Amino acid sequence: PTGSDGNLNFPSQTLALEGIQDKLIFLKNMTMYGRDGAPGGGGHEAGIKRVLTANATESLDLYLGRRIQEDQVATPYSNIFLGLYANYQSSAESKMSYNKAGSEPTYLDDPLHAYTTYFGDVGTTPTGILKNKAIIDSINADLSALKSQVGFEESLRLDTHKQSLFEMEQRLTKSVASDDGDNCSQSVFNAGGFDNANASYYEETNADVLFDLQADVAVQALACGVSRVVSISVSHKVSPNHFGLPFGQHHPMSHTNGSDEFDQLKSYTNSKFKQLVQKLEAGGLLES
Repeated sequence: PTGSDGNLNFPSQTLALEGIQDKLIFLKNMTMYGRDGAPGGGGHEAGIKRVLTANATESLDLYLGRRIQEDQVATPYSNIFLGLYANYQSSAESKMSYNKAGSEPTYLDDPLHAYTTYFGDVGTTPTGILKNKAIIDSINADLSALKSQVGFEESLRLDTHKQSLFEMEQRLTKSVASDDGDNCSQSVFNAGGFDNANASYYEETNADVLFDLQADVAVQALACGVSRVVSISVSHKVSPNHFGLPFGQHHPMSHTNGSDEFDQLKSYTNSKFKQLVQKLEAGGLLES
């Protein structure tokens, strides 16, 4: 958009964001770095890898999740990664999130699987929790001793393993219900009865319901204290998707920026983002 606070003018691609501009931060004068660390170049792979990392290794979302776990009240998951077709016809260097070792996390494209993963019954007895916690404490001690004996890259990988163990320990000792806040909704998830049989979460005609369900998972996770950081990847670097709209794939159209069809596609994804922001606001999760 152009203009200033309170008087923004939105072009066609972002026109759907009108009405929530006071909830958003728009950045300008940003530089997109390429594969070699210089501005531009490197194709789609370099672009997507630099969106949240710039010239660093760790992406902003994983950095925030890690620091919140270290410096604030720990949550069962440092980060939650949700996808819409993020793994469909995908390959390496196709996501926007990377840990300190440069590895990509796994995005969950199936909203029903995501909901079960983050809100399913722990089903572990207190005795079992204490036993498993003791095992993890022992492994952590071994990893700390090993870290002083390996090189820099191996040390980063050990840090990643320790972070995973830390999160497992948090899940063993703290259920979602114990962190329930006033904003934690008990509403029925998937009231429309979406069925994930036969990988239906990869069908283009389900784009609307998939956007809505993943937004519900994200809002519920934040409201219930499952995590403080949620990342949603809409497809990937060379998206073959059209999200049920009656024209071609996103990737070829991205090379014709400014076409009516590409504008409609971007307008659609921005309209779904607007719905997510409105759900966050309705859930009392946005600060004014």
